[in-house]
Order: sequence, then structure tokens, then C-alpha cells
Amino acid sequence: LSAADAYYEAALWRKAFAVYQTLFDETADSKVKQKCLSRMFEIAAAFVEGRAEPSWLGVNVGWQEWGAERLADLAEKFPCLPQAQRAWILVGRYWLSEKNYREAEKWFGKVLREAADVEVRQTALFYLAECCIGQVRGVDYDAGLLEKARKFLRLYLARGGSLVRKARERLAWVQEMLAKRELKIALFYINQGKQEASKPHLWYLIREFPDTEAAKEGRRLLVEMGK
Repeated sequence: LSAADAYYEAALWRKAFAVYQTLFDETADSKVKQKCLSRMFEIAAAFVEGRAEPSWLGVNVGWQEWGAERLADLAEKFPCLPQAQRAWILVGRYWLSEKNYREAEKWFGKVLREAADVEVRQTALFYLAECCIGQVRGVDYDAGLLEKARKFLRLYLARGGSLVRKARERLAWVQEMLAKRELKIALFYINQGKQEASKPHLWYLIREFPDTEAAKEGRRLLVEMGK
């Protein structure tokens, strides 16, 4: 244990992790096991967050991925520990940053299903919305993803959390995109000379997304058509 602690204090994180892992596997002392496990979670999290070691001459050498793999393994083996819930979020955020949305959604979904901490579950809702938004190519193709993002963001904002400001900004963007889609459909009908067919879309637009720029245009069009 003294060797592992020495590596830890010297900020030789990967060496410390390896020794703590070996000690955990070999010792029967419950206190030593607990300390080793805690330190392994701590070190792996530091790598995922980019706090453990910087990139070499500006080149990413895979340390974050190294941490994510080990943190994921620890969280899978010890899901009942308090550290595991934070680990699920950190691993999900790593894959989100890598634009591997399917893997990120897996971890954030796990948080929603299994985490006991309400705040952690709230955070997962925000990042699930981020996963949806990250996959959007355009409203014509991905209205379903935008609707999912909207649902997650509204659920998040209903209870609040540390990401409220960002969540409001994301929700405003999502709603503007969805509003533009309804306006585009309405304009298509108007241009085809089918004004009555456009009205349900304009009414829906104004009711669901009243504060958007598209809604302003929708109101103007309805006034022109005499509602």
C-alpha cells in the first residue's frame, strides 16, 4: 500500500492505479480494499475529466479513453457504490465528447434506470438531450430527435439543477427548429393555394412554440388569411 500511495502522491497516476488494483485483488483486509477501490475510482475519473495528465505537446495520447475504460469497468463491477453513479455520468460525457452518441446514451440511460440520486438522474436528462441534439442534421430529417430532446429538456427544467441556464438555451434552440418545421409545412400548403390546410399547422405552431420567431410569422399569416 505504501508504494501505491507514494505513486499517488507523486502524481504517477497510472502506476498508482495498477498497484492499487493489484492490492485490491490480493488483499483480504477490507479497509485496504475500500481505500484501493476509492483511489481507483478517483484516478480513473481524473483521467476522464482531463485532470490527471495533459496531452503531450498538444497531442491527445488517449489518456481520457484509458480513464473511461477503467471507470466503466469499475462502475460495472461495483454499481452499488456511490462513486458508480458519478462514474456513469462521466463515462457518458466522455463518449458524448467523442460523438459516440449510442454509447453515451447507453450510460445516461443507465443513470435514469438505476441511479438513486435524484440530482444525478436530472443531470442524465440534460445529457440525453445533448445526445439527441448532437445527431441532428436538419429539422426535415430529424424532427423525431428534436422532439426527444425537447421532452428530456422539459423534464429537466421541471425540477431544475445546475445546468438550468444551458438547458433553457438548448430548449429555445430546439423549439425554434421545430417551429420552423411547422411554418415550412404551412407555407408549402399556402404556396399550393391550400390555405385551409395550412391553418392547423399555424395554430399548432402558435400554441406549442409561442415565443419563437416562426410563431410571429405564423400569427402574421393567420391575420392575412383572416384566421
